[in-house]
Amino acid sequence: MLNLPSIDKHDAEPVSAENAAYQKSLVYRADDYSSLRYKLLQHLEEAFPNWNRMLADKQGPQDFGVAMIEMFSYMADVLGFYQNCKANEAYLRTATLQGSLIDLCALIDYRIPPGASGVALQAFLCKPSQSGTIPVGFKVKTKPQPGATALVFETAENLDASAELNQLFLKGYNRSDLHLSVTGAPAESTVLLDQAYAGLKSGQFVVITAPNKHADALRLLAVEDESGKRRLRWKPGELPANQNLLVADVVILGKPKQQMKLAE
Repeated sequence: MLNLPSIDKHDAEPVSAENAAYQKSLVYRADDYSSLRYKLLQHLEEAFPNWNRMLADKQGPQDFGVAMIEMFSYMADVLGFYQNCKANEAYLRTATLQGSLIDLCALIDYRIPPGASGVALQAFLCKPSQSGTIPVGFKVKTKPQPGATALVFETAENLDASAELNQLFLKGYNRSDLHLSVTGAPAESTVLLDQAYAGLKSGQFVVITAPNKHADALRLLAVEDESGKRRLRWKPGELPANQNLLVADVVILGKPKQQMKLAE
């Protein structure tokens, strides 16, 4: 036989759950399925004097009274769950739904701006002597990793495209304190390097620097190999004095141990 202690009618009244401050969630409901079923069974004998408690304990859920109580307890438990969720959505700290946050912010006349699409930087290069305009809405698709989805970006405005804009440098990118100069001697000059620098070719811009932080800017006329060394030929004064030489294609450092011989 189910032996349950008796309780008075006031115990069935709603009880507020205790919640500590600054929690991520609230416990608003005071009863769940088990506690509701327990309380209703205790009051069933008082409401129905002819109800046989001993017979109900033997029959269990087959008893109509017990079945009705369990059905009501289940229904009340579900409703209590939703009521508890609703209570949590009423506070900024405990709300989990975006709609709840928007409604709460609206109470103080704050409107959350709509979400913006992703923004990325894209460089467009033109072939020599080509120019034009890239229209707004021009689509660019990323190359995804295996198993991933490609992302599509669109230009936000019309863009001027030109081969002259293929190489752009950020402001302040060159932080060197070297003093650049262009010699004005009319004669052709050469220098013999004790190292075979890779990438040197005729017509290339080169900056030759020395330990005293002085640098000469020049355009190579010829690059010749001599027994594992490299001879550079140029004509000083060929470059205009106002040409922008913040960055050269090749920088040769004139270290003390490096032997640099100027030809007569």
